[in-house]
Amino acid sequence: MTTSYKKTTPEELLTNLFNTLHTFFNGNFHLGIHGITFSKKLNKMVKWTHPVSWFFQEDLERNAKLSDMAFCLKKNRENLDIWIRPSFDTEDYYILFDDISAEKSVRWSKKPGTLIISTSPGKFQAWRHLDRPMSYEEKMEYIKLEEADAEATPTHRWYRCPGFRNYKAKYAPHFPLARINSVTEGLASLNHLEAVKPAVIRKEYATVQATKINIKRDKYESGNESITDWKYTLALLSLGATDEDIMSRIMSERKNWDNKSAHDSVNEDYVKRTIVNARIYRSR
Repeated sequence: MTTSYKKTTPEELLTNLFNTLHTFFNGNFHLGIHGITFSKKLNKMVKWTHPVSWFFQEDLERNAKLSDMAFCLKKNRENLDIWIRPSFDTEDYYILFDDISAEKSVRWSKKPGTLIISTSPGKFQAWRHLDRPMSYEEKMEYIKLEEADAEATPTHRWYRCPGFRNYKAKYAPHFPLARINSVTEGLASLNHLEAVKPAVIRKEYATVQATKINIKRDKYESGNESITDWKYTLALLSLGATDEDIMSRIMSERKNWDNKSAHDSVNEDYVKRTIVNARIYRSR
């Protein structure tokens, strides 16, 4: 008697992938495509020239659907990278550890609430679905503790989506497929670090980060004070500076406020807006 095996179609593979992600993220996740955005004015998808525009959904509050996954597959075949992130209202219950070791990926694959992804040969990520909300500061502490990539900051950030090819230039012409290595049910229980309250963690984290950052505003001097502030803010955020640290640095290092009000409170409001806009810019 001969046993015949039905070949899995690309559509079935895509459906299986979507169902796995849908289950792990409880249906609350967004998909993004590098270089594609939705134009409400034109009512269609358009190529976006901005290098860090990842959004392709016309409404970021709308969670991903299977049809979105199919659209992503089409665009991935056009050499565009595909990204994923938890929805904003659930991201406190998820943490991603980027660039973990192969040994750690195997060990963690047996832990509850864990999604292990191979993003390229020898490169691994681990998503953990938490049983409690975790603050940005505590996530950063855990990321440092596990020696993961500290630049993969955990707020509104896009991460590589499994099931699609990784089009980083260094892999040309053999672009690797990001794959799901394993996924486990349940929730991950990560204890509060040494039972330290978030406020204390925030203060310690800010102190440690501030001592590590040795750049100065004048390095980004552009002849325009606002542009200089913008470039400096982006650089500080990339190094993990807190909003408080950025505020302190700009307020103390910028000498010329001629085009701003002389009142510090007005200047502080301006810096706060700059930081908020910079965080939004980096999240795209």
